[in-house]
Amino acid sequence: MCVLVSTSVYSDLQLSELFSDHTVLQRDAPVPIWGFGDPGTQLSVSFAGQNVNAVVDETGRWTATLRPLKLNKQPQELVVKSGQTVLTRRDILVGDVWLCGGQSNMNMTFKTPRLPCDMPAFINADKHPTIRHMAVLPRRNKDTAPIGRFHPSQIKQGWTVCNADTALGFTATGFFFAYTLAEELDVPIGLLNITQGNTRIDMWMSPKSAETIADEVPTESLRAVYSKTPFTNYRWQIEPAAGFAIKGAIWYQGEANAKEGDQYMWKMKALISGWREAWGQGDFPFYFVQLPSYENEKGNRTWAPIRDAQRKALSIPNTGMAVLTDAGDTAEDFPINLHPRNKYAVGRRLALWALAKDYGKDNLVYSGPLFQSASPQGNTIAVRFDHVGSGLMAAKKTSSRSNDPPRPVDELKGFMIAGEDKQWAEAAATIQGDTVVLSSDQVDQPIAVRYLYTMNTDHGTLYNKEGLPASPFRTDDWPNKR
Repeated sequence: MCVLVSTSVYSDLQLSELFSDHTVLQRDAPVPIWGFGDPGTQLSVSFAGQNVNAVVDETGRWTATLRPLKLNKQPQELVVKSGQTVLTRRDILVGDVWLCGGQSNMNMTFKTPRLPCDMPAFINADKHPTIRHMAVLPRRNKDTAPIGRFHPSQIKQGWTVCNADTALGFTATGFFFAYTLAEELDVPIGLLNITQGNTRIDMWMSPKSAETIADEVPTESLRAVYSKTPFTNYRWQIEPAAGFAIKGAIWYQGEANAKEGDQYMWKMKALISGWREAWGQGDFPFYFVQLPSYENEKGNRTWAPIRDAQRKALSIPNTGMAVLTDAGDTAEDFPINLHPRNKYAVGRRLALWALAKDYGKDNLVYSGPLFQSASPQGNTIAVRFDHVGSGLMAAKKTSSRSNDPPRPVDELKGFMIAGEDKQWAEAAATIQGDTVVLSSDQVDQPIAVRYLYTMNTDHGTLYNKEGLPASPFRTDDWPNKR
């Protein structure tokens, strides 16, 4: 690993810490390679038959951009030369790189103290040495480094080859995402893990995109975000990594913003647009996790509005959402925790979006049912869904930590309906094709529907026959009653 210094002038030629032995470089796209040195130093970068010249600029940074690379699972060398100085990085693969972002639920590993993630018995990490992982750690407030550079404490290890031992230290969500892809594809997968526990989405947004969204949305609270947020995670973790060529990003965050409701959708828009602008790769895929079930009913609906805001964020181009109504901690899990151990369901459901949208698996059902429309019909209201797959069904998992398919059950649960009086009642539900018809003896003329609009969503039973759960939603915009 190269050693960082605390000034903008570098006495030695260096490669960015993002380029170590075992790196995965992105295929089929321009690949910037960069580093640091004395201004005016001339150098060359050689890889896969290409040789690109560069010069260190006045800020002490150099960049050489490789032309799009072809998929290659065979180890290659990346060589940087300047005079008698030669920097060599070995065992470099060419495949797809995915940025893994968010707070503690993305950061969790199979060795997290007190609450490690589950490693299912059917997983064999030794099968996929072309999965590689690198973690960019948070920076402490007292640490200093030049703008656009990491502090030495942020990258303690370079890219790591996956095996049964090393995988235990990977982001568990990212590992299962990559593992699912690797089982379906013959492509090296790099996981660039840039996370920090207990962080708000605000800290990860770029200042520019936050200001733009604040001007678009007529709420003082979002303007306050821009004026008061230091954006430290963006500046210290994202900005120095921006430009490392990637296939896309996966994101697991929301608990720290859980009381914000619809505002979170706008913050997602700011986050995604800011990262896409920083990377300069267009609207790259961005797949995120909807908050899972949580048994604690304190505040009752605290997580319900943000789940619906996450669902609405699907309106942002080239995004996808993993629904986890059946994968959060419940009363059977002790202690009940904000950090469910079953990350296999998370990674796999994120990977289904990527397989369908980015890897040509056109016939794959990649999402559970998503609300499309609601039509009042006298004393009933019909709800139509997208992503019904081969059909809707009522089903239930045996456990939130089980990875077995849900089993069919007799009753469809989780729906509430209301009329003009805004009084909610539990609804009887029947499946008719891609539609669920709802009614209640307590509601003569229903006009609004909610599905799993609670903290705990474990009681919901709407799935498609491919075993993917329906997303919570509501059709009303009435104020919530606590």
